[in-house]
Amino acid sequence: MKQSKIAQRFLCVALVAMMSLTACGKETKEEEKPAGYTIDNIRKYVVGVDEQVELDDGSKRAIINFDNAATTPALQPVSDEVEAQMKMYGSIGRGYSKKSDYSTDLYNNTRSKVLQFVGADEENYTCFYVNNTTDGLNKLASALITSED
Repeated sequence: MKQSKIAQRFLCVALVAMMSLTACGKETKEEEKPAGYTIDNIRKYVVGVDEQVELDDGSKRAIINFDNAATTPALQPVSDEVEAQMKMYGSIGRGYSKKSDYSTDLYNNTRSKVLQFVGADEENYTCFYVNNTTDGLNKLASALITSED
């Protein structure tokens, strides 16, 4: 069965989200734990924040990202976890291999991890994934609106 581009993008976003939660929940040695993200130290955790970009005139400059609300920059612990997990990545929900089973199990467990992360119990709340905030708000509005009035 061929996946649509939207389905492929959804799976990639869900996998990265799942890996982010995995990275956040990992046990680390006391000396490795950051003191916490603060305004003074956050830059050292943002992947590519000082990356030089070639401009039209050929010069290179670090750029300022004004699109953080739409596309959150990756943090180094998340990037490290994504890289580590890629060694075991397999097709989610449609393969017959150890890697596919591993990825499918990780993916299927993400909803409960998200609920735990936000302090919601599984008996009263459901976690579902959407492509972006606009898509999520549209789905929510469509579910809540029961008539055309």
